[in-house]
Amino acid sequence: MQDFKKEEQERILKQREVMPVIVGYNKEANEKAYEIAKEHRLPYVLGIAPQTIVEEGLDKLEMWKEEISEAKPFAIGEIGLDYKWGKTEEQRKAERQAFEEQMELAEKLRLPIVIHCRQCCDEVVEVIKEFAFKGRVMMHSFSCKVKHAHALLDFNPLFSLNTWKSKEKKALIKAFPIEYLAVETDSPYIARTPLAVKSVIEEIAELKAMPKEDVEARTAENVATFLGIEKRLGRVWEEYGIKWE
Repeated sequence: MQDFKKEEQERILKQREVMPVIVGYNKEANEKAYEIAKEHRLPYVLGIAPQTIVEEGLDKLEMWKEEISEAKPFAIGEIGLDYKWGKTEEQRKAERQAFEEQMELAEKLRLPIVIHCRQCCDEVVEVIKEFAFKGRVMMHSFSCKVKHAHALLDFNPLFSLNTWKSKEKKALIKAFPIEYLAVETDSPYIARTPLAVKSVIEEIAELKAMPKEDVEARTAENVATFLGIEKRLGRVWEEYGIKWE
């Protein structure tokens, strides 16, 4: 949300069709996410993404973690590994260290984590399992295989699906009950607007032979439970016409 141009950002924040979750990935993005979320009563997720570690290194990680902790996010993320950005052994080692340190932070704050994973599905699963993370895991823009999803079942996961179509995504939708699914756009990068999330809902509804309204309600409920939204913001999703029993 913080990466939209001001005009588009204001338009999105005024609409009441889709409730955004504001997600950070570096110091500046975290600060903007926090400001937007506080002003508009929205949930926010803060973390240091692996591509940020490749660009800026580990020197400021301790300070960034302190800032994240003080901001009291709903989850820690995006965190994880990105082997498109991290090409050298040194870069990948730094990504892993930042990933593990932020899992420690999430455990300390008793928060779930939101995972960024690109071109390293085996490695992400390995790190989470070796660390033995004591909390819930959401795989952001899930692009791994069904076997990787199964490998994470001990962490009561959510698999968040974006607007891209792929055989892996289709297989996951067919293999897992709706209780494991969430929807997103990762806009403005993958989709141009959060409203494009409707196409993901339609895809899930078609593959699962479910009414679109049920998919919308169940995936929204999954995310609300994962982030503990009601405890902090009340039933804010009802302002967007989203309801479930």
